[in-house]
Amino acid sequence: VYKLGLSQLPNNGPIINYQAVCALSRGDSEKADEYLSKYRSIRAAQGWKEARITSSIGNIHLSANLIDEAEDLLLQGLALDPKNPSRMGDLAWILIDKDINLEEGMELAEKALKLVPDQPYILDTWGWGLYKQGRYEAALEALHKAWELRGPYDPDIMWHIQTVEEAMSN
Repeated sequence: VYKLGLSQLPNNGPIINYQAVCALSRGDSEKADEYLSKYRSIRAAQGWKEARITSSIGNIHLSANLIDEAEDLLLQGLALDPKNPSRMGDLAWILIDKDINLEEGMELAEKALKLVPDQPYILDTWGWGLYKQGRYEAALEALHKAWELRGPYDPDIMWHIQTVEEAMSN
């Protein structure tokens, strides 16, 4: 499938992204390095800044469930662009969702929300953190706002809302 897609779209970042995830998931570091190098090159040619590329590669590692590597790359991305709410949100997500450092994740999410209060991804991260703190009503409020602001259907936000509602009913 990848070969067919790349025959039509040879420099398609998302396809290369998923190839890298697959290689990392299989433990094929040689292939993964090849895909990640190509991904980096494509994104740089598209004008992406190093911080965004590094964070994106961190998210590729996260998709492959390589949590430590993902966290390191997301930290690097934020260090390269410390005032960028997207970099804050990416790092906040892994810190909260993977139970690495809830307090630090919440601080980053709050800081990002002060810069972009209506960003659904960061609101979802914030709401998920509130849930993990046991603050269900506030979590549900944030998650519903994220749901209202989202683009197309987002199963992750919906799953978070359902999880909080279930916790509240118990």
